[in-house]
Amino acid sequence: MKINNTDIVVLGSSRAFTLSPEYMEKITGYGTFNMSVEGGRAGDFAVQLNYMLNSKVVPEVLVVEVSPETFAADYLNPDLQPLALIPYMPVDMAFTVAD
Repeated sequence: MKINNTDIVVLGSSRAFTLSPEYMEKITGYGTFNMSVEGGRAGDFAVQLNYMLNSKVVPEVLVVEVSPETFAADYLNPDLQPLALIPYMPVDMAFTVAD
């Protein structure tokens, strides 16, 4: 997962998949990385933000999809995150995913 030197980062669920990096770059002129995950919730976004902060990734713009489902009871879908993000998950969830 390479998001360094990216001006725009998109966080969201499968609804945000429609924001293709190529389209975003075409209309804005800025390099874009879409980190959306299927069924993404607020907890998923927190894991992704932890990754970016620890990696010193600071985009100019952060686009976050917000819908009623964003704050659902199952606020995190750790099984849908890339395995590289396990270190940035809450410990109990990281162990479940790693198992």
